[in-house]
Amino acid sequence: MLYLNFENIDCQNIFTIIDNNLVGLAIYYRDSLDNIDLVHIAVDEKYSSTGKYADKLLVLQMINELKKIALKIKGIKTITVKYGQKRVIHLKNV
Repeated sequence: MLYLNFENIDCQNIFTIIDNNLVGLAIYYRDSLDNIDLVHIAVDEKYSSTGKYADKLLVLQMINELKKIALKIKGIKTITVKYGQKRVIHLKNV
């Protein structure tokens, strides 16, 4: 079981549902005027990089969805992925 406690932080979620089953979850929040932190992302084992549906690239799709959301928020220029070595995704309007 995973327990995340974010005191005084207004987190948002992306839920991925396929065939009425929850298969993915991303948790993020705006930590400054120009950045969103992606603090957790999880997918059903079948959609992981070694799962039966690995070809669906669900984690990548979820990150791309977050990028679309971020581009709609005034002032957001980056998404910081809080796993391992911190990664920063720079947003560009296409």
